[in-house]
Amino acid sequence: MKKQSPKQLTKEKLLSIETFPTSHTKDSNHLFQKKQKEAEKAMRKLIFVTIMCTFFMICELIGGYISGSLAIMTDAAHLLSDVVGFVISYYAVKLGSKDATFEMSYGYHRTEILGAMASIIIIWVLLIWLINEAIFRLMNDFTINEEVMLFTALLGFGVNLLNIFVLEGCAQVPETEIK
Repeated sequence: MKKQSPKQLTKEKLLSIETFPTSHTKDSNHLFQKKQKEAEKAMRKLIFVTIMCTFFMICELIGGYISGSLAIMTDAAHLLSDVVGFVISYYAVKLGSKDATFEMSYGYHRTEILGAMASIIIIWVLLIWLINEAIFRLMNDFTINEEVMLFTALLGFGVNLLNIFVLEGCAQVPETEIK
C-alpha cells in the first residue's frame, strides 16, 4: 500500500480493509451492524409507544373533560409533554447526527439543546394552565363524574402496562458493557 497525503484520505479509505487488519474490521463491522439493528428495533418500539400515548392522550382529554376530572386532564397533559418530548428528541437527535458543513462548522448538535429547551417550555406552559384550572375549581363548585373518571383511569393503567411490555428490554445494558 503506497502512502497517501492527508488530503487524499477519505472516510471510506480510513475504514477500508487495507487500513485495518482484516479480523478487526470484520469484528467491528459485525458489532456495528448488531448495534444498528438493536437501535432500529428500539426506535420502532418507541414509535409504537408514542402512537399509543398519543391515542390515549386524546382519550384522556375527552374522558377528563366529560368527567370533569382535573386529575385525568393532568395526566393527559403529562402524556402530551412526554409525546412532544419524544418527537422533539427524535428529530433533534436526527438533525444532531448530521455532518458539519461549511456554514455549520460545529454540525447540528445545538438542535438537541434547542429541542430540550422547547420541551421545558411546553412543560411550563402546561403547569401554568393546570395551576389556573386548579385555582378556578377551588373557587367554584365543580362536580365530577366518578364512573367516567374510573373507566378512563383503568384504561390508562392498561395502556401503561402495554407500554411496559412493549418497551421491555430497550434500556438493558449488555453484560459486556457493565464490566
